[in-house]
Amino acid sequence: MVLEWAVFMLEPGKTTMKTNNKKISIIGYGPQAKLVIKFLKNIKDVDLHFILVKKNREISNRKETSSIKNLLDSKIIYTCVPPKENYNIIKKLYKMKYKNYIISEKPVCDQLNQLKKILKFKKNFKEKIFVNFNFPFTKLAKLLNFHMSKKINGKIKLIYLNISHGAAFKMNKNHWRISSRLGPINGTAIHFIHFLKKKLGFYKVIYNEFSSNSHKNKKDTSDILLKFKNSLTYLHFSYSEPFDIFIKIIFD
Repeated sequence: MVLEWAVFMLEPGKTTMKTNNKKISIIGYGPQAKLVIKFLKNIKDVDLHFILVKKNREISNRKETSSIKNLLDSKIIYTCVPPKENYNIIKKLYKMKYKNYIISEKPVCDQLNQLKKILKFKKNFKEKIFVNFNFPFTKLAKLLNFHMSKKINGKIKLIYLNISHGAAFKMNKNHWRISSRLGPINGTAIHFIHFLKKKLGFYKVIYNEFSSNSHKNKKDTSDILLKFKNSLTYLHFSYSEPFDIFIKIIFD
């Protein structure tokens, strides 16, 4: 049995929540940080404590600081930076004996040696690190979950995912999304891989390849084949192809 469909546009959800009085600081001031700051304004009793920016950057916000020490009394520190910067920030906070919560907008590391070092951090520090994987709450994820969980379809044998758009042609050649060692896997595919791992369990990478269409020697397209216990998943993600979201699931 085969199910396939194309998705053309996702509608962002509107979320408001209430919590106890908390000091929340943001690291970074790019597009994602601005979205988080906008979201925090809809949460009652939250105090936007500080926004950490680089010393050579000024922003029009009285919460601006270039010293990470000012963030240490925050209840939550939210990192909104490129993935390759997360590990060094978390390591620095660990050495500075930060005791509260960390939310990472992207995966906390992208290298095995970094992961091994994080696993050696004290338990009470590691348990307060969270990663913002919000894909499971999207309409696309709910659609995937519905069909993957429907027993009448049978057992999943293969999932094919194609997610693409042409943003790389608008990016500077040094933009982190195409300068990352893992290309689109770091920025986009990781959310789908996380979702699939939660549904299908552990996996092995049996094939991966990177290519470039927009800038020389930059990774704007990735192909990866994952082997789960009883199924395979092929993911093709690109920042340099026409906009397309296409999914196919083959059942036995």
